[in-house]
Amino acid sequence: MSKSSKPVLLYLIFLLVTVVGLVISVVVLKISYEQMLMKKDKIQKELIVTIQEQKKLNVIYQDLISEDNIIPYSENNLMLIRNFNSAAQIKINNELIKNLEETLKRKYE
Repeated sequence: MSKSSKPVLLYLIFLLVTVVGLVISVVVLKISYEQMLMKKDKIQKELIVTIQEQKKLNVIYQDLISEDNIIPYSENNLMLIRNFNSAAQIKINNELIKNLEETLKRKYE
């Protein structure tokens, strides 16, 4: 080799190493991108399954808290009675109130 061909040979080797490095980095990036896409698809499928499961559990919950379920259970198992009289009245004798007031006054005098 002549003296003038050494810089050209070094330049070609440097260029070849650079091109090979770029090609390898592109291949590695493409592989990692495809892996990330596969991972993304897998997570999206898991999300869809989780959302469907949540909806199913919500339906079960709504069924369990419905009045049709709670009232028979409370009447049969807890022995509770449903009060249909919502306008209950409490009657207190006026004489009883006056007696209590007098007793309190005597006690705290």
